[in-house]
Amino acid sequence: MIDVEAILGSLAAQGVTALLKADAGRMAEDGPAWTFVANCALLDAPPIRVDAATVEDCIRKVIPRHQVIGIAIPTITDADDDAADVSLR
Repeated sequence: MIDVEAILGSLAAQGVTALLKADAGRMAEDGPAWTFVANCALLDAPPIRVDAATVEDCIRKVIPRHQVIGIAIPTITDADDDAADVSLR
């Protein structure tokens, strides 16, 4: 299970404002119900937005984007604790 609190806390500690949103309308339509938005005023980078069907998918999609701009995210583990392919620094 992904520790969303640890991830959002780590981002905030690095100057990133982040939001994870559940959209009831999109969920009812079987659309990508979850949205992750992050912005860092300290970096010269546009805000990051990811839409996905699950919280885990949102987080997994956002990792490479944060890595490119130099933001570290805590290790993310799957339910079976196999984190080898998704951890950052």
